[in-house]
Amino acid sequence: MYGRVLESATDTHYNTADDYPIKTTMTIQTNTEFERARTALESKSPKELTTFILSLAFAPDGIGNYIHMLAASDDLATLSELINAELADLRKGEREYNYRHRQGSRVVHRVDRFLDAIETMLLPAYPSGAFHALAHFIESDEEIGSNCGEDHFGASQAFDRACELLLSIAQSLPTAQTGQVLERLRSHDDFGLRSKLACVASPTANPHTNAGPSPARPAKSRIWK
Repeated sequence: MYGRVLESATDTHYNTADDYPIKTTMTIQTNTEFERARTALESKSPKELTTFILSLAFAPDGIGNYIHMLAASDDLATLSELINAELADLRKGEREYNYRHRQGSRVVHRVDRFLDAIETMLLPAYPSGAFHALAHFIESDEEIGSNCGEDHFGASQAFDRACELLLSIAQSLPTAQTGQVLERLRSHDDFGLRSKLACVASPTANPHTNAGPSPARPAKSRIWK
């Protein structure tokens, strides 16, 4: 399914993932899936697994704390301190403002993991697919930016990263495959989250002119409701 959606992105008006039913569940739910995942992970090198685990070190909902506990499991004093700190957090709870801010930060962390997956898993095997997955992501800036809630800085940083990665991948792909997509993304920066795309001249610009890239449209406020 995913490859099918990504291939459709080569069209002038590519489809979104909502156009096709998702047959693969996001989480492992059956014993067969669990064993398949175990076999796949056991084939990874210690360095790959360490890098992946540490990528979750700042994840919310106690995941980062859990990683810290695992890393400190050979140090009983530190482990005990972390356990007590986690218990204190569970008892204290959160104020409404902290809860709202954390909800936005959760989305930002999930976005970061999504971009990590594209960069480290999809890109090496399927550069064209990675390019179009990022294009889909950037074109969804209104919805994703809104879901990031009050973490406007985190959302801005994530989209900057996505834009820079998209441009980097575009350099290795034919202009005929990327040019129209980049032009469309540049021309609709309504929420100020695509500014990194305007920093590079359009690959479809006339090579015989000295004109720079078209001026970006004025961005709307980054405050979402």
